[in-house]
Amino acid sequence: MRDTSILNSFNREQLFEDVWAAPMKHVGKKYGISGTEIRRICDALQVPVPARGHWTLVARGRASAPPALAPVSTVAPAVEADARGSQNNASGPAPARARGAAFGVGLAAELHHWHRALYGLRQQMETDAARADRLKKAHDWEQAHPGKHHPPDGDAAYASWLHFCDAGQLLLTTTHRRLVARLSLGSYKRGLKLLNAICHLAERTGYAVDMAKGEQRLRLAKAGAHVDIRVSEKLVKGTRYQINSWNRSRESVRTLAPTGKLALFIEQQGTGHTELADRADQLLEQQLDGVLAAIDHRHHGSARRVAEREERERQSKEAGIRRLEQDRKQRETRGKAEEENRGRQALVSEAENWRQAERIRAYVTTLDSKLGRAAELQDEYFTWRKWALAVADDLDPSFRRTSLRSRPDLG
Repeated sequence: MRDTSILNSFNREQLFEDVWAAPMKHVGKKYGISGTEIRRICDALQVPVPARGHWTLVARGRASAPPALAPVSTVAPAVEADARGSQNNASGPAPARARGAAFGVGLAAELHHWHRALYGLRQQMETDAARADRLKKAHDWEQAHPGKHHPPDGDAAYASWLHFCDAGQLLLTTTHRRLVARLSLGSYKRGLKLLNAICHLAERTGYAVDMAKGEQRLRLAKAGAHVDIRVSEKLVKGTRYQINSWNRSRESVRTLAPTGKLALFIEQQGTGHTELADRADQLLEQQLDGVLAAIDHRHHGSARRVAEREERERQSKEAGIRRLEQDRKQRETRGKAEEENRGRQALVSEAENWRQAERIRAYVTTLDSKLGRAAELQDEYFTWRKWALAVADDLDPSFRRTSLRSRPDLG
């Protein structure tokens, strides 16, 4: 099986994707050979394969992401050319051929590596696809064994294959309205490859790429602004009829059918988005120039929104500073007014105390004039007179204001 002519018939990247998408025996059926031969070919082409127990972990939703497919130098030249995106291999799937034509030989090798931002999403979708595959096998088994029920898969997102089909065969159904990818079983690989291409190309043009909001959107950020990306498959509403097993009545069931037509949404910060979709003459993979132009356009819109928001925040901050300064000045003015009022009240109080002191002194003088020298002989009067004048001095604020007692020039 290691004959060069046979090895050259395999697309190395496609083989890598196949062996990580399904067990070896299923991949062998696709190529018309055994799973053992597929493993030998992978060894010859240096294609890494899942370790033993990998598919059990996939079923439990705990499988790790596939490793990167490293370039090789020991395989046949024709295989290396195919790994770089050669279109000479007509057996490759149509989307891969279209992608190679659209991306060009220079980008093809880079785009065959999964971007780190998509590892988690890809693993989730691969796990859900494996669950759907188990539902299909259970359905086929029940069709082949009328009247019998296949043991239920407690880890399945849907109760049955029919239920899964009625819902449009959408993966990650419990959260698909919030995820970056709303894709069916038949389109999810193509949708992931499209997102992968956008990740790599956006990074080449200076964007930082990552998942945002718990993998709700693919975020491309640059210069303080960002756009969010999501891909969705168009579904067609329909109706099917089934027989009620209890009363044998005919009842209708609403259905969604996948179309395989993808739409890409590029959302800017705030409001506004651009929608690009598959056309009859051109798939999204062949519109990458338009996709990048739309990303730049929406990024400019996001940058404007960010600048407007920053300007509003700046104006709001300046207005806040002005309000604080105005409040400070008002408090200062009120403080000065209150201080002036307190000063006036203190002055009136001082004047009143001075008036009372003068009245006491005048009263003592009047008593002195009436008693004459007899007042000097009365100890009781003399003691009272000394106390009265001390009270007048204590009330009189003029001594404190002018410091008369400490100025020898005033005697």
